[in-house]
Amino acid sequence: MNLKVVWTAFMVYAAAALVTFGVSGFINQAFGWRESLLSDAWKLVAIAAGGAIATGFVYPSVRGVKRGDLLITFVKRVAASQQFTDYVAVTALEDGKVGKKIRVQLPNGALAEGVITAYAGTLSPSAIRLVEAEINEPAISFK
Repeated sequence: MNLKVVWTAFMVYAAAALVTFGVSGFINQAFGWRESLLSDAWKLVAIAAGGAIATGFVYPSVRGVKRGDLLITFVKRVAASQQFTDYVAVTALEDGKVGKKIRVQLPNGALAEGVITAYAGTLSPSAIRLVEAEINEPAISFK
């Protein structure tokens, strides 16, 4: 859930709720109602808050991963005969959804392909599992 999206959605929904409350007298009169849900401002604000939270949960699935987004992946490294697993931030070079294979760029400039495994959470970026990577050999000069 992206808190910025939740906050923006809440502000838009709350504004719509208050405008609806403001014109509820005309709407109720037009339909011949004495009272309705539109007559209670707090209920409308509660609906706006619920809608904003729901939007925050649905937004990552609808948006997916876009070109330029940061993703997290696990990379195995071997050092001094020990194996380590590191988190590495990679940059998406293509748009995609969960389960789709996309190209990414590693921090050292190498290109790789991976499958998106998870969308961004509240505090974490999207995750990807690398399946192919280009190996950059260090330039060695013997003179």
